[in-house]
Amino acid sequence: MSDSDEAKMSGDEEKDIKEEPLNDSEIDDITNEENIMKILIATDIHLGYEQTTKRAQEDDSFRTFEEILQYARDHEVDMVLLGGDLFHEAKPPHNVVMKCLELLRTYCLNDKPVKIQFLTDPEAVFSHCAQKVVNFEDPNLNVGIPVFSIHGNHDDPSYGAVGSMDVLSATGLINYFGKWTDVTQVSIAPLLIRKGVTTIALYGLSYMNDQRLSRLMRNNKFHMLRTDKADDPFNIFVLHQNRAMHSQNSYVPENLLPDFINLVVWGHEHECLIEPQHSKLNPKVRIMQPGSSVATSLAQGESVEKKVAILNIFKSKFKMNYLKLKTVRPFVFEDLVLNDYNDEISSYKSRQDAVEEFVDNYIENTLITKATEQLTAHPKQPQAPLIRLRVFYSEDRDVFDTLQLSQKYYHVTANPNDMILFRKCSSKLKKKDIKVQEQDLGEVSEIFRFDENEKDWKRTVQGGMTEYFNKPDKVNKLTVLSLTGLNESLARFVNANDSNAFKDLVKYQMEKSVSRLVKQDLKTKDDILSAIKDYRDSRLHQQQEEKSEEESFFDARKNLPAKADNTSRDEDDLKMEDDEDIEEEPAPTRGRGRGRGRGRGRGTTSKAKETTTTPAKRGRGRASKNVTALDVTTTRGNQSINSWMSKSSKKAKSVILGSDSDSE
Repeated sequence: MSDSDEAKMSGDEEKDIKEEPLNDSEIDDITNEENIMKILIATDIHLGYEQTTKRAQEDDSFRTFEEILQYARDHEVDMVLLGGDLFHEAKPPHNVVMKCLELLRTYCLNDKPVKIQFLTDPEAVFSHCAQKVVNFEDPNLNVGIPVFSIHGNHDDPSYGAVGSMDVLSATGLINYFGKWTDVTQVSIAPLLIRKGVTTIALYGLSYMNDQRLSRLMRNNKFHMLRTDKADDPFNIFVLHQNRAMHSQNSYVPENLLPDFINLVVWGHEHECLIEPQHSKLNPKVRIMQPGSSVATSLAQGESVEKKVAILNIFKSKFKMNYLKLKTVRPFVFEDLVLNDYNDEISSYKSRQDAVEEFVDNYIENTLITKATEQLTAHPKQPQAPLIRLRVFYSEDRDVFDTLQLSQKYYHVTANPNDMILFRKCSSKLKKKDIKVQEQDLGEVSEIFRFDENEKDWKRTVQGGMTEYFNKPDKVNKLTVLSLTGLNESLARFVNANDSNAFKDLVKYQMEKSVSRLVKQDLKTKDDILSAIKDYRDSRLHQQQEEKSEEESFFDARKNLPAKADNTSRDEDDLKMEDDEDIEEEPAPTRGRGRGRGRGRGRGTTSKAKETTTTPAKRGRGRASKNVTALDVTTTRGNQSINSWMSKSSKKAKSVILGSDSDSE
């Protein structure tokens, strides 16, 4: 987009847009049919989630995704807008991708004429895509329903790497926009789409680290560009970030959203709050939160009735039509406070047996009945419901083994093994006293297992780790690994489903420490440990720089699959791989030592350790897992640690993680 096309920044003055509702008569008016743009909006579909859970949810996500596409076809919408997390994983299994492709081909490729026009230069807004063209203008495709989508935290390709959304974009079935890789600033240009006299400016921002985005917004490094190619377009902003303040600065502050945005489509939050509401922090902005189309957790927000919406836009007016998703599996979330039912719990049995009987009857007569009421008669709706019953008890004798109930409801519910969750409470607690905060936090409270008197409901795992390792008696527990790096790895693991985050961090920080030690003349174990702690202390005084460095490392790396390790190993042995270009001495071994490569060596060690092993060229050896810095320096006589590390940086890692060290 040229400088002349780029418009004013979000802080500039703009014309007041009247947000008048679009009434039914205007929608039904045939003369307006060519001027009203119809957009089906959905978020957080999580295709393939079923393959990551032990619950019997079968093909829930695919059933509902097909229903969404059927709604798009039956209501003859002009386009579909998805707010991220189409897939549950950045690199989903092939069968998940195949099912998605089949559904998109079935419902989106047809002879239906596309009535919208794309006014933006596709080379600019689709620069990250293999096919830099909007799909309904591609002469090789016959698109009837265009789909536009950003990526979410689950299908995040990790900055520059290829993810599942890139694959869909390459097939031409989805218009993938909003991918942003610059971590120093955000500048979003809109996609201009026109139908008759109605023009929308569609802004998209795919998921990025919440703390980073929040920092950029607070530092005035977040900009949404205006355009002069259209007069008074209807401005839509779709994003996929934390809306609730789960921890400090790990959410998008609504008061920093630009005032000129007519409608914000907020993905990532799974509770369905689909009716647009004026933001309490920024009254000029309306926000709709469609929520997820499949329950991926047993939180209360997931039990709210799930819907999608059709947005009808005529110039600056709009109207929403809400469509209930009828293929969603029934889900009942309930709180049971035993204090409210003491008179009804039998006194003719042991307290534990009586409580179990009461809970059983409550599930069978109350929860199963409520689940039955959620059945829609849709032929593809699953029948077995999800049940979550939180049992609040005040006496330990009220807790019983749930195995028997799990077996009873094995063929009745989709989650028989985790239907019941026990929560300790005060003997005075009543159901009406349960705080809304507890319910909003959902499964977070289950992880922390807070008591009722616990007031710190905004506590996070990262905050707990920081508090723990900052205690005087724990300060030396981390020497090689940094707390900043561990917290960043945890965020990547949780938010982006990055299973390699911790492994890659350990490798990266160990290599950093080894590289620093190699440059010093260290001869003894104490010298090594002292140097490591000095390095740790220097990093503690530069936490901001450390955080930026860790973020840059994670953003730059590609999440490649781990290499298969077919080497068998003993439990007490540590595999050591030699460098291909360096001839090395293997560490002392028990009995035989095997090598592989152009040379082989074999030797034995007696109990008195009088015989030494013969070096093996370019091979593999085994070393005791408990090798320490002192062992290494002793084995090599008067060799300096600097000389030894220059031969084998990988063996130096065992020095850093020696068993005699107080580091963890």
